This record gives sequence, C-alpha cells and structure tokens, in this order.
Amino acid sequence: MIPELLSSTPLIAVISYTIMLIAVFIRRGPQQQLTRYLLTFLFTSLAWEFFLFFAPSISYPPNLPAIGLLLATMLLGLATAVYADWPQVRIWLILSVLGLTSTLLVNLLLPNQTIATISNLDVALPIGDLAAILSWALLSGYLLIKTWLDYRHTTLPWHANRLLYWAISLLIVFSGEALMFANNITLIIGGQVMRFIGAVAVVYGGSAYRVFDVRTRARNVFTFLLITAVSAAPLVTLILLVQFTIQDTNLLLAMTITTVVISFFLYQPFHNFVERIVYHYLPSQAVDTRLVVRNYSQSIYQTLEVQQLIMVISNTLNDLFDTNRVALCLVTAADNSFDVDVIPGMGTLSRHEFQFDRDSLFIQALNQRRQPLLQYDIDFAPQYINLIPEERTWFKDMGMEVY
Repeated sequence: MIPELLSSTPLIAVISYTIMLIAVFIRRGPQQQLTRYLLTFLFTSLAWEFFLFFAPSISYPPNLPAIGLLLATMLLGLATAVYADWPQVRIWLILSVLGLTSTLLVNLLLPNQTIATISNLDVALPIGDLAAILSWALLSGYLLIKTWLDYRHTTLPWHANRLLYWAISLLIVFSGEALMFANNITLIIGGQVMRFIGAVAVVYGGSAYRVFDVRTRARNVFTFLLITAVSAAPLVTLILLVQFTIQDTNLLLAMTITTVVISFFLYQPFHNFVERIVYHYLPSQAVDTRLVVRNYSQSIYQTLEVQQLIMVISNTLNDLFDTNRVALCLVTAADNSFDVDVIPGMGTLSRHEFQFDRDSLFIQALNQRRQPLLQYDIDFAPQYINLIPEERTWFKDMGMEVY
C-alpha cells in the first residue's frame, strides 16, 4: 500500500501544480516579468514531478530528477531577483548555471561511481546524487541568506514585511525539498506536501502586491496558542492525575465525568483571566485612530509659526508611532503644477523641493482620496505603475514610509 502511495505521489503533485499553473496564467499579477518566472517555475516543477514518476524507467541522462530540481531552483531565484528588486542578477545566474552544468557533467561522466557515506557500514551514495545535493544546498542557501539580509537591511516596514514573507515562503519550499532527499517514505510524502504549500505561498506573494502583516499574524497565532495551552493545562493535568491515581474502573469513570463537568464551568473564567494576563505582557500594536487624530488636532490647533508647527508634528508623531523621520510638505499651486517645499522635522533629507504636474497620480491620490499614501503603494500598487521616473526618484530620496 505504502509503495503504491509513494509512486503515485508525483502524479498527484503534477495535477496540483497544473491547477496552480492554470490559475496563475489566468490571473496574472501586476509584474509581468515576475509572473513569467513564476509560470516557468511551476512548469519546471511539474516536469520535475514527471521525472520523479518515470525515473525508474529513464536511464539517460542519468539522475534527471536532480537536474529538473536544480532548474526549478534557478527559476525560483530569478523570480526572487525580480520580487526583491536585486540590482545584480548576474551573480545568481553564474552560480545557478555552474551548479546545473557541474551536476549534469558529474552524472554523465561518473554515472556509476559511489562514495561511502559511513566508513564502517556498507552504505554508498552515488557521486551524481552527492553533486546534486551540494549544488542544491548552495543555491537554496544563497537565496535564503540573500533574501534574509535584504529583509534585515530594509528600513521601510511594509517593504520589510514583503521580504520577510518571501523568505519564509522560500524556507518552506526548500525545507520540503530537503525532506525529499531522505530515504524515508513518510518524509518524502511530507516533503512533497510542504513544497507544494511553499509554492502556493510564493505564487500568492507574486500575485498580490500587498501581503498580510507576517509579524502581526505570527504574534496573534502565538498568543492564541499560548492562551489555549495555558487555559487547558489545569484540566488536562487534573484528568491525568485522576487516571493515574484511581484504579477502580467505575470510580474512575465517575471522577472523570465529574472533573470534566466542573472544568466546563471553570474553564471560561480561567480562560478570560489568562487572556488578560497574556495581553498585558504581549500588547497589541493596533493604533487607536481617534486618539491619534484628537492628539494631533489638539497639538497643532494654536500653532501658527511653520518651524514650530513641524516640531509639534514631529514630537506628536514620534510619541504615537516611534518615528525617526518626519517632514512637513508645503504645497503651492502654480499654473500647471504644484510646487512642494519640504521642511525637515526629524532626520536628514537628501533633497527638498520638487514640482509635480497637476495630473500627477500622487497629487490626485492625496487630493481625491484624502487618505495616507504608503511608499509601498507607490512602489507596488498597479494604479501607480505609471508614475514618471523623476517622481519615483524623489520619493526614493525622501525615504518616507507614508505621506
């Protein structure tokens, strides 16, 4: 039964990747180049699953599934380069091509050579498999480390969240692939499932321009699990204590029922108590917008001098959001443009004045929506894809998270 399940797993994966491939093709993301790389990654993953299924009957070229896996890793790296906006993709291309060609050459030139993995036992590993594992480990490790370093060096919160999400998705994909190198049926099937989940996460991240807040979601999940575990611990402990101390079957049943009934009435008050304690020490980072507006309005109500105004604004926002860069933009309407003069309030700015056209998407957004505009939206939202390069350069030099 288990060997049949293992042999049919690649076919199940082929169907799953095919469905995802069709979904990505129908619903293309805002970044066309990223979408193309994701499509080729899914297609290569589909072909790799076919290679796994037909591997026993394919003798040439040797170790074809390993070549397919390395090719999929190469394409996933190209998608990562577009997603993370790497300025230099040449290093990744050189590494991936070297890993792919060296693995292919080793498998072609030394198809039957093995290396003893444990010297005291008669266990051998083909050199081709070892070359594939080392190449895969090098490429996947490079992708993970590079993405993680980009996340650590990104100062804008939503941009950092985007990279954190992608790094976690890559970790899931590569963890699933690592499990498939094991000589264990359960781990191989688990690796297939994990890799598919990671592929779904990668496709979602490439299709949606804004992903959910990873750290907030993780904190909420951790808080829920902690509250549930602590709340249920007394009940579980009491039931186990009854199980181990009472030998009589009838008395054991009666005491177990009594314990469950009593716990049913006491669980909710105890759960609420634990919830208050946990939320006290793990506070939410949610912002009370009414409090923000009230404090802001009260602070600037009687302020008339511009320099004093920007200092009041900087101090108010710093108290509420722990900001490190604040500036006040004074907008003057001209005949066919809006002149923006930037007054620094906190932090250093590389440039100050700029002239926006009257039909600028940035001006229209603030004037019509009358809502804050994130730098993340300017960089990734489809409606701002046609911003002129001069405006994008100005926003980049400003280095602000929200306008």
